[in-house]
Amino acid sequence: MPTPFIDYNNDVVQKIPQFHRTPKNIAWFQGMISQVSWLAKNFYNYCFGDATSPIWSNAVVYGINDVAVVYSGTYISTISNNFGNKPDSQTTWIAGTYVFGNVVSYLNQFYQVQVSSTSTTPDTTSDWSLVNFDTTTGTTTYGWYQISPSNIGAFERGQYNAQKLNMEYGLNRYFRTVFRNPTTILIHPAAGYSPRSDIFIDTIPIVSVSMVRFPTVLSPVSHRYRTHSDGSYRYPSPVYASATSYIFQINVPTALATALGLEYDSIIRNKVDKVNLVGITYKIVPYI
Repeated sequence: MPTPFIDYNNDVVQKIPQFHRTPKNIAWFQGMISQVSWLAKNFYNYCFGDATSPIWSNAVVYGINDVAVVYSGTYISTISNNFGNKPDSQTTWIAGTYVFGNVVSYLNQFYQVQVSSTSTTPDTTSDWSLVNFDTTTGTTTYGWYQISPSNIGAFERGQYNAQKLNMEYGLNRYFRTVFRNPTTILIHPAAGYSPRSDIFIDTIPIVSVSMVRFPTVLSPVSHRYRTHSDGSYRYPSPVYASATSYIFQINVPTALATALGLEYDSIIRNKVDKVNLVGITYKIVPYI
């Protein structure tokens, strides 16, 4: 059941007695409950998902409380002018040129560029400033706070299992590709179904070639019976094949594999293995 949406800023005003509703008191109470409001909103997104926030872009400057989605989850910006700072990939400073808004890690601290561009070392110039320095703990953050490990809500994530269509739907939701509900089952030799989702799963058939040897009245030859792949009854030479060790294959668009990077296989497996039954083997194959 959905949780009710609460307008904390308005609610706190209603809770203050009328003769105490001065601007100073209202500002004080609203400031006091601002963290509660912030956590409540993020917890709501964690439970029910976030279908409106855009995918993180290297070309966008994010402000405080802006939300962005990457494959590893949903993040909220904790700093202003947050530019070129990927939520799930902290940048370690190396010699080079950085532009306004960039955040780097240097000597266990995080620094943000405060000028149009700089090539100086973070802790030796006013071109940089510490990011979100906490005087109480003496620590800094890199500018993003993870709301959820996925833009899909926890309630929905908990419903996914290893059944074929459910896994397809879950993977397409996780990686923000298109799920298409199949309406037609294709018969042999095409097999499968239509339409296919961007990420779709195929069962890998067991590879087996059989040969029956027996004598006839003409000669003791080996007769090989026809298969689905060849209509002939006899082959000029034996055909051998080995059985596959995989039970199913996950097909992903090449564009998605490229976007995820060289570790795309392990990234996708990180999601699949959470719902895949023990002992069921599979492979991940990009397609154009």
